[in-house]
Amino acid sequence: MKTKYLLIALFFCSQIQAQTIDPHFSQFMLNKLVFNPAYAGYYGSPHFAVFHRSQWVGFEGAPVTQTISADLPLPSKKIALGAHFINDGIGIQRNFTFITSYAYKIIMDKGSFTMGLNAGVRQFGLDPTQISAKDKNDPNLQSIQSPFVPDFGLGFVYKDASDRFHVGVSALHLWEFDIIYNVKGLGNAKVARMFFANGGYKYKISQNLSFLPSGILKFDFRSPAQFDFNFTLLYKEMVWFGSTYRTSDAISFMTGLNIDKLNIGNFKEKFKIGYAFDWTVSRLPTYNSGGSHEIFITFDYSVPDEEHKAKFKKIE
Repeated sequence: MKTKYLLIALFFCSQIQAQTIDPHFSQFMLNKLVFNPAYAGYYGSPHFAVFHRSQWVGFEGAPVTQTISADLPLPSKKIALGAHFINDGIGIQRNFTFITSYAYKIIMDKGSFTMGLNAGVRQFGLDPTQISAKDKNDPNLQSIQSPFVPDFGLGFVYKDASDRFHVGVSALHLWEFDIIYNVKGLGNAKVARMFFANGGYKYKISQNLSFLPSGILKFDFRSPAQFDFNFTLLYKEMVWFGSTYRTSDAISFMTGLNIDKLNIGNFKEKFKIGYAFDWTVSRLPTYNSGGSHEIFITFDYSVPDEEHKAKFKKIE
């Protein structure tokens, strides 16, 4: 039975390799640096994010993904740096990614326009412990991996001055590369160039309630495009509830909390925690009834503005 599921997982793996290697997140609006380098420095202070996603729980060999990202604007506020790490697994495949980002912001009267570039490395491997084989000491099963390959991307973001609206476009894997394993007989695949378009808006319904629609479009010109559309209600800038629909795939329900809005002591740092549950609407529920689960935590370090620092006049 285990071998059967591994074969199915390998099938999904091969399909993904032939199209894209980018994991998706239901709470994409809070993990933007992963798909667009121009979002480095977007929050105006050092920003850290950790995401974990377990997809199709109950289905052996299903995707499991973790991302860790960090970015910060430099003192000039025009230049920002960032980096993110992705650990992604599906079936017996393991993908590791480390990407650095650079962003330059042009400040205008009604908003800002940011250009971003990223560069890093990726490595793809197969976990031999998940392979059923008669000869466990077969040298071909000890280290199945590809060499490190370089990866590049670019992106653009526009944000209005009121910080209520933003829109971005990006392209990843500008240099399309082949995944070549170090074991003969394993098929190779070409990683496709991937394009993203995203945006979001914050509409104030009342003093305590805000409506935040957002969306992201992903396509590579080789397979059907995928669109995620999200509706979120934010209460008192503290707690939110929302739902995302991913075309031909899943409906997601999510909730989260801005911990700093709880007024606990003198707690000024900005912490967010959130959870999302995906219910698959494709044919996959035939094999799985556990859905997909996604959790995250983000942290923004408060840096005092120069203009708010106390100034003292020298007394002689």
